[in-house]
Amino acid sequence: MNTTIYTVTVSETGGCTGIKSITVTVNPRPTVDAGVNPGICIGQTIILTANGSGGTGPYTYAWNNPASSGPTKQVSPSTTSTYNV
Repeated sequence: MNTTIYTVTVSETGGCTGIKSITVTVNPRPTVDAGVNPGICIGQTIILTANGSGGTGPYTYAWNNPASSGPTKQVSPSTTSTYNV
């Protein structure tokens, strides 16, 4: 985690000034692990599971192919398929 402090000074024509600081915290990106590439037979179903780590939880998950949410996704592909989370 990195922080940076930004300060702004405002001046008016009468010579008075005001100062305000704000701290911006940059959190590390989370990572996700969806496990190994499994193999199944046509007609079988498998549950894919994603695990988030790092960053700042709690985590939300978004899958593709078709779109869904949550850490698990039940699939039953008829051909080799790629799923992104």
